Amino acid sequence: MHLHISRDIQAIIFTLLPVLAASGIGASLQGKKSKIPPYLLIPLFLVWIVLLPGMCTLLLQWRHEMLGSWWSVWLDRRLPSEGMYALVKSVGLLMLYLFICVMAITLSIRPVEMALRARKVHLLLWAPILFYYVAYVIFLIYFVRFHPLHFSNIGFQVKFTFHFLRYPNVAIAVGILAALLWMIYEGGELWLESALKRLK
Repeated sequence: MHLHISRDIQAIIFTLLPVLAASGIGASLQGKKSKIPPYLLIPLFLVWIVLLPGMCTLLLQWRHEMLGSWWSVWLDRRLPSEGMYALVKSVGLLMLYLFICVMAITLSIRPVEMALRARKVHLLLWAPILFYYVAYVIFLIYFVRFHPLHFSNIGFQVKFTFHFLRYPNVAIAVGILAALLWMIYEGGELWLESALKRLK
């Protein structure tokens, strides 16, 4: 994996902001015990809901590594040591990257889920809408070049939504991606809860 400093710093910022916003939302929904004023709930929610899909797109960046030039080195039998080193390094970095992405998704949703669960609002009531929204924005980002922070494109997004409804196969594909993101979140949450129990 090649490092691009400016892009990596931007990715770190866009990864941390939804996590911090989710933590703030969770703390604000705790009621009287909350240390965060309720009037901050709306801006925190806006930051969370706008940046969450963009953060989840980081999970799909692994394909750039899998299609990288290191495969040719690995497959070159004349360079066994260099190829093995490239394989171990790339696979290790890829696993670390995917783990960070899964934990980021988990930590950006879990505080909200826990706060709503305490208020008797079950995950099944809002998770399908949330994950389908995230998957839909990911579709817009990758295939329509839509950027969530470009608010001037909101009219285009609304227009494309009606166009999007004309193609049920795309809607189904977005639904499958939403289900996969939900599974990733549930898996990350189970691992995190298990790790926290072992540390206690």
